[in-house]
Amino acid sequence: MGGGVVSNTAAGIVLQVPAGSFDAPRSLALTPLSGQTLPALLPRGWSPLQAISVEFEGTAGAPLGLSLRPWDAVLADERITFVRWNPDDFRWDTVASLTGGGGMANLNFAVSTAGTYAAVVADRVGNSPPAAELGEPLRGLEGLPGAA
Repeated sequence: MGGGVVSNTAAGIVLQVPAGSFDAPRSLALTPLSGQTLPALLPRGWSPLQAISVEFEGTAGAPLGLSLRPWDAVLADERITFVRWNPDDFRWDTVASLTGGGGMANLNFAVSTAGTYAAVVADRVGNSPPAAELGEPLRGLEGLPGAA
């Protein structure tokens, strides 16, 4: 099937769909989220830079390019973690990470399954949570309510 673009320019979200990503026509929907509308709290010590629900049937045969404009400035040495909500295990799983470039206009990630995603950073004030590990649950500060 032919490719295309699904976007919500007001929210700063663009989903690039390469040709051949799906074997039949699909409806795709992007729902911008906020820190208040996430399906669950992030572990203690993490804050969202942007969040979205990407909705479609099945699994994409090729990664879809997701571009997000962060809500806040990204520092040059800041580690950005891309997480996906895992409703079966009731947790945020780490799917990618990148290092900020100072003044990054957009954060670019690849997705191949529908779901709720968030680009997050460790809180800048106070203690930092454990570093995120690819393929692992996002962990929070221990000893505090909501820590994972």
